[in-house]
Amino acid sequence: MSDDQLGGEDHNVPQGTGGMDENIQVSNTGQRIRAIVGVIIVLVGAGIGIYFWMGSQKELEKHKNVLAAFTAAHTKDYFGFWTKAQIVSANLDNSAEIESQLLKIIRKTPVGYGKLLKNQALPIFDEGMADFQAIQAPPAYADKLKAVVEAYRSLGDAVKSVSDELIMLDSYLESEVKLNRLNNAWFNAQTWDDPQYHPEAFRYYKLLRCLLNDRKLGDMAPLDIAAAVTKRCADENDKAGLFRLVAFGCYPALLSAAAEPDQEFKDTLAAYYKIFKGKSEDKVDGTSKDALVECMKTSRVEFENDLVGKLKKGWEDYSKARKEFLDANNAAIGK
Repeated sequence: MSDDQLGGEDHNVPQGTGGMDENIQVSNTGQRIRAIVGVIIVLVGAGIGIYFWMGSQKELEKHKNVLAAFTAAHTKDYFGFWTKAQIVSANLDNSAEIESQLLKIIRKTPVGYGKLLKNQALPIFDEGMADFQAIQAPPAYADKLKAVVEAYRSLGDAVKSVSDELIMLDSYLESEVKLNRLNNAWFNAQTWDDPQYHPEAFRYYKLLRCLLNDRKLGDMAPLDIAAAVTKRCADENDKAGLFRLVAFGCYPALLSAAAEPDQEFKDTLAAYYKIFKGKSEDKVDGTSKDALVECMKTSRVEFENDLVGKLKKGWEDYSKARKEFLDANNAAIGK
């Protein structure tokens, strides 16, 4: 037997194919590729998730920053105004309490309070408007912020209007002091044929003419004047408007400089003196002042209520707009 037959190479086995080992190697390589691809997919997915998460966090921070800026302006400017207006912040959750406190102050010191609002409280609104307008709300609820700004502006306009009218009461209150003396001059002018009473009586006469819509007193009996004043007051539905008309339009006649009585006034007095003829005070107008005082007393209450109503409405409109803004912001934050 030859050496080839005893221990030589097996010529039936292909050379260089690697056999089973090479198949295992190929299989392991495929698994590694699939594993790597899987890891890459996971990493890419995680990266995308992180990207969107970071984006949502940035958006969340924007909403929080808007809320912080709004809260700062609300505290500094809105609360600041009411504090300067002598309304403590604890009362700002209750419109009835706001109304009660404002009426109490206005009835006690109307002119002084008007000056306080104008000179100390109103400047806060100018600063506050800039603070609110500087806030940039996202488009989703930018309209809610705009509504707050407009409500804040309207409140400022109401404060200006109220403060101006309260300050105007200064001349009205001054003229009230003169009312008795001028009314006495009017009474004396009816019962004495003496021109010394005419200048002051003429002022009171002009007040009555104004209140009675320029009705000629000479066409009325003296005893009918008081009833006409009472009727004028009773027939007027807008009592606050009547007070404004008389206090700011008629009462200044009591403070006007001495003026030469006109012919209509002289004719009226001549007619009234003829009726009186020095015999009976019952035939002269001696009670129109009482009717006038009562009319102004009742109409002033409505005037004060109207002023407070303007401020109360400003408070209500701002509170409503603020709540809607906060609701929208909280929804964006996810609260």
